[in-house]
Amino acid sequence: MRGEASVYCHSVRRGRYRVPALALGMCDRDSMNLVKEAWGSTLYRGPKGVCKRTAENPEGRSLYTAKEGWPAQDVIDKHKPYLEGSELLQRWNELLKTCRLPRTRRR
Repeated sequence: MRGEASVYCHSVRRGRYRVPALALGMCDRDSMNLVKEAWGSTLYRGPKGVCKRTAENPEGRSLYTAKEGWPAQDVIDKHKPYLEGSELLQRWNELLKTCRLPRTRRR
C-alpha cells in the first residue's frame, strides 16, 4: 500500500463538494484480496489490456478499490504505524489542506 496507493480529491454531489479519497489498483488478485479485507472495501475490475494476460485473467484487466471521505481517513488511521514517514502519508496530509473531510460522519 505504501508505494502503490494514490490520493485525490473526489467530486461528489455534482461537483458541489470535494472529499479526499484513497485508491489502489493492481494486477495481482491475491494482493488485492488482502487489501480488500484490510480496508473493508469492494474490488472493481479495471479496463481491458492493462495487465499481462494469464489463464486466470484472459482479458488482462486490472483490479482496483477505493475509499472516500471518512472511511478513507479511517484506513489511514488504522495503518498509520506502518505509514509513518512514507510519501503516501505526506501526500494525504497535503491533500487534507485543499480537500477537507465532511463535517460529520455518516452512520
